[in-house]
Amino acid sequence: VNVANNAVNTLVNGAQVINAGDVNGNNNMSFDIVQVDPRVVTAADLTIAKSHNGNFIQGQQDAPFNITITNLGGVNSSGTITVIDTLPAGLTATNGTFTSGAFNCTVNANTFVCTTNAVITVGSSLPFAITVDVAADAGGTIVNTATVSGGNDGHTGNNTATDIIMVDVRALT
Repeated sequence: VNVANNAVNTLVNGAQVINAGDVNGNNNMSFDIVQVDPRVVTAADLTIAKSHNGNFIQGQQDAPFNITITNLGGVNSSGTITVIDTLPAGLTATNGTFTSGAFNCTVNANTFVCTTNAVITVGSSLPFAITVDVAADAGGTIVNTATVSGGNDGHTGNNTATDIIMVDVRALT
């Protein structure tokens, strides 16, 4: 079925079987109650995922993070989409201003601010990457979080992604 853009929060759908030879007509109906989430139907729903491959190493340069914005909503995104990634201690942004995929990124005070006006269609994703340098004395676990906003996002409860990075100690040679 298609759900109308103005559908109410609860819909009831019923079905009935009719047969002239049926001796018990009391069990011939069934109802299904459906909850409609209006944000999915009437707005974009942008989500963010952030990941990296393997462990980082102390002193590593240009360590990549992959960021993917996905539209789970009922309409295409529209307007400017912004991703903000403030780096924690132990990571330093490697680029000042750059383009990655459809995103234009700048770095200010060790915070990536990446924007795009690209349309993310319903069910589609838009990936891009950023790179960081790992401090020579970084170690253990580093937690990095990024957020997405804008783009006619009607549901902000899923706009943050956290990536946990293990940093290996560089072996002395």
